[in-house]
Amino acid sequence: MKRIISILLLCLSAPVIAGSFTIKEIRYDKQVAYLFTHQSVSNSLSCQGSNPLMLKAGDEGFQQMYSMSLTALASGKRMQCWFRDCAVSTWGGKTLPRIYACGLLAE
Repeated sequence: MKRIISILLLCLSAPVIAGSFTIKEIRYDKQVAYLFTHQSVSNSLSCQGSNPLMLKAGDEGFQQMYSMSLTALASGKRMQCWFRDCAVSTWGGKTLPRIYACGLLAE
């Protein structure tokens, strides 16, 4: 029981960064969706780049987040997403923020 609580606290203590933005363009390449934004998103994760943002096809909830991204692009609505880590881009090899949860903002 003590071990489970320690693991849970470790997972919950991971840095989580949130950002809201409108999407300018979406590109899909090699199982990764790249979301290019109009606004810069805070890059306190120390990734090498901050635009575009990454959605990896193998991540949990990818289909829902990708669908939401396409809806945001078509409607011009703002999205808010949370980032927990940086991932290596297939374009140039620099690290970019990887989205792990997001939602549409009702504005």
